[in-house]
Amino acid sequence: MAERKLRIGIVGATPGVGWGPRAHIPAYRALPEVELTAVCTAHPETARAAAEEFGIAEHYADYRELVRSPSVDAVAVVTRIVLHHPITAAALEAGKHVYTEWPLGVDARQAAESLELARSKGLRHIVGLQSRFAPPLLRLKELLREGYIGRPLTFHMSMFLPGALQPRPSAYAFIAKKEAGAGALSISGGHAIDALCWLLGDIQALSAQVSTQVREWTLPDTGQRVEVTTPDNVGFVAHFRNGAVGTVQLSNTATAGPGFRLEVYGTDGKLGAASSGMVELSLLRLYGAKRGEREQEIPIPDHLIEVPELPLESPAYNIAQLFRGFVRAVREGYDLSPTFADALRMHQLLEAIDRSSQTQGWVEP
Repeated sequence: MAERKLRIGIVGATPGVGWGPRAHIPAYRALPEVELTAVCTAHPETARAAAEEFGIAEHYADYRELVRSPSVDAVAVVTRIVLHHPITAAALEAGKHVYTEWPLGVDARQAAESLELARSKGLRHIVGLQSRFAPPLLRLKELLREGYIGRPLTFHMSMFLPGALQPRPSAYAFIAKKEAGAGALSISGGHAIDALCWLLGDIQALSAQVSTQVREWTLPDTGQRVEVTTPDNVGFVAHFRNGAVGTVQLSNTATAGPGFRLEVYGTDGKLGAASSGMVELSLLRLYGAKRGEREQEIPIPDHLIEVPELPLESPAYNIAQLFRGFVRAVREGYDLSPTFADALRMHQLLEAIDRSSQTQGWVEP
């Protein structure tokens, strides 16, 4: 007998707006083991429109109603960051497994509360740090484990994006404030730094500088000027527990920025990955060189591509590969990383980066 599909209710999928329709809906459609049974948006009319456009049976304008639906096994929280914590808590209290977009909350305290609640309920939980499911990074991790570069010695990771220089309509003015949890440190930084730590291990100590270079936005639809406090540039030196030492530079103020790049150097060679956009949603090119050899592109083996129904360059691909694993974890009763515990550690690391910048000193996360 075929196993029952995992029935998902998504909170945050207004047609034509945001990450839900762009990535989650295509990801679910590519997975025969998943059924999207309910949708919630902020307004009855957009919820109804989403249900009609995406062919979803149930629609709600209140997430508290969606999480109580008997037609939902797992809830996907794909909303503004400030809503991640209350929706996650409501879903867990209702006995639902939960996927929550990164960041898990606005700070480590909220992340810790979500983790404690998920554990107390015995439910599966996963956070949207989906770079860990990108086949090129999976291959890079395999090669590191196989000793392709020998012992890691040093690295450099950068991500140069233009986001803070692009016009922001008034609907997105809230992300100008640091307390909203957005910006180069928490969002793009969180995804990139998580990928780095997943590949190289834990950071033992770091020294950082976090800054806001663009301090005012003019909203194009209203002409209003908004003070900006959210960080748009982050740089730090990190010493990993495995002995590797290197640098990270992340910027949201790079006109025509080249995107993401990571290079790791070891006693026997180098490995690198690069893409034109954010690491979690753009196709990465993997390359490397053994000591004494010329650099060459490294192909991705088929066994790492679990969702052939989608092209690798799709922004939905990594989400789909994550959910394919999440379904297995729910069915078999185990936790699949990145769990809320992984998210909590990342929140704590980002707060350590901010603390180092404020104190102008080395910090042990």
